[in-house]
Amino acid sequence: MSLEPKISLVPSPATVLRLSPRNFTPESRTPWAGLQIANLLKCPGGHANPDQKIGESWEVSAGPEFPSPVLNLSGKDGLPVSLSDAIKAWPDWLTKSEPCELLVKFVDAAEPLSFQVHPDDSHDALAKDECGKPESWLVLNAKPGAGIWIGFSRTMSNAEIATRIRDGLFNVSDLQFVPVQQGDWFNIAPGVPHAIGPGVLIAEPQRVLAGRKGVTWRIWDWNRTWNGAPRPLHIEQALSVINGSVQWGAAYAEAQRSRGHKTAMSQGIHRIDYSNPRWYACSHLVMEPGRTVRLEVRDAYAALVLTHGSCTLADVAFKIGEPGFIPATCGEFLIQSGDIGVELLLTTPASAHINWLD
Repeated sequence: MSLEPKISLVPSPATVLRLSPRNFTPESRTPWAGLQIANLLKCPGGHANPDQKIGESWEVSAGPEFPSPVLNLSGKDGLPVSLSDAIKAWPDWLTKSEPCELLVKFVDAAEPLSFQVHPDDSHDALAKDECGKPESWLVLNAKPGAGIWIGFSRTMSNAEIATRIRDGLFNVSDLQFVPVQQGDWFNIAPGVPHAIGPGVLIAEPQRVLAGRKGVTWRIWDWNRTWNGAPRPLHIEQALSVINGSVQWGAAYAEAQRSRGHKTAMSQGIHRIDYSNPRWYACSHLVMEPGRTVRLEVRDAYAALVLTHGSCTLADVAFKIGEPGFIPATCGEFLIQSGDIGVELLLTTPASAHINWLD
């Protein structure tokens, strides 16, 4: 799209971008979708119906798949532009000409996702427009008994894994189950086999190379069919990046989990900091009603998603279920919580420095 920067729509470098809160992937892509994204995150702000199944909501996306529409910027046709097109048009303002490699999603499963793995960027099987996908999971809600699977329940050679899958013998007892609770954080590096279980709602920051698509290889899909046929598996590719003789047991699974670091700030405000040190950091900010915090994001942009309440950020209003993009040139800004307080996630590239000023 050819864009014409309109200064009246970009009043200052401090302008925070409001992104579409309805950037949902089609149900055909996520047949395991649940109702928690709609009921807990989108309905309260008027952005979904209570019975709307949403498997993935791409909250902040600048890639070729499902790029976020920007609601407070327009192109020549007067229509909202995508975040990826906005970055192309104003790279100095939005990212200081650095690539935008963050992708932040909400994911909700009513049925288990496939047991899967992501490669690293250098894998020979990747096409030129593909890349690996290091990701993390922050558990926002977990129904009683809900959990995830990471690795295998016992040591198995890759040859045994392949044989059991192809013979129809592979089953849930071969996977290492991990009960989860709200606030758990998991770093899922390339090569870590994993699956999200039913009843788990997560925020999922990822690093996806600019202009490329992050790749997922399915190892096993619960022997189920969708629309009368099984979904394709990628057994050979997956076995090239996993090691069943090492990636097994509770200790291996627990090594991927952390609870974050909690910091009490001023009265009625605290934050919990999580990180995937090589790629990005995420701060969960919790503010009681009528509170204000001042901060500065230096050297990089930031992705914003609200999980409770409302706030104004740099004088731009947000409410639950609404995402935003904070330009790299924004400088200092204020967050002011609304009538019922606010909870938000602020995700930045690893190169960023956040100064919490008060």
